[in-house]
Amino acid sequence: MKELRQRICRNLQMVRKRREMNDDEVMSKQQLADFLKVELKTINYLLYSKQIPCFKVGRGYRFLKSEIMKWIKSRLDNAWQRFAGS
Repeated sequence: MKELRQRICRNLQMVRKRREMNDDEVMSKQQLADFLKVELKTINYLLYSKQIPCFKVGRGYRFLKSEIMKWIKSRLDNAWQRFAGS
C-alpha cells in the first residue's frame, strides 16, 4: 500500500511538472492567434497598441503562454467588474 501511494505521488508530481512546462510554452504570433482563435490581424493590433504581453526575439515577437493566461484573466476580471458595477 505504501509503495502504491509513493507511485501515485510520483505520477502526480510528473503531471504537475508537465503542466508547468506547458504554461511556459513560447508562442509565435500565428500560434497565439490559433490559441486565442482570432485572426492574425487581431494579434497585430493588440501587439502594436501594446495591449498584450510579449518579448522580442530578433525581428519577431514571442509570447509566453503563462503571461497570456494572466493577461486573459485580468481582462476577464476587468470585464466582470464593469458588468457588476453597472
